[in-house]
Amino acid sequence: MFVEFFDILKAKGLKVTLSEWLTLQEALDKGLCNSSLTEFYYVARMILVKSETEYDKFDLAFEECFKGITSDNEITANGLDGWINPDLE
Repeated sequence: MFVEFFDILKAKGLKVTLSEWLTLQEALDKGLCNSSLTEFYYVARMILVKSETEYDKFDLAFEECFKGITSDNEITANGLDGWINPDLE
């Protein structure tokens, strides 16, 4: 799963270095994410993203890897469903 995440990050244009990736693995080994996907999101973003301008790329990669969303159209459709019909969420 994490190798796939690494590949998706690279495909989205994030320049993740090996040392950053190993730092994330070390954070996981030390239990910094407390087995929480939300905490993993924030820890991974803190370690892997170098600039706030790359948050969108990271978010797209995270969604694709961990929530099964694979295209911009699906993200837009999911967002609009919740906005237009709040009962769908």
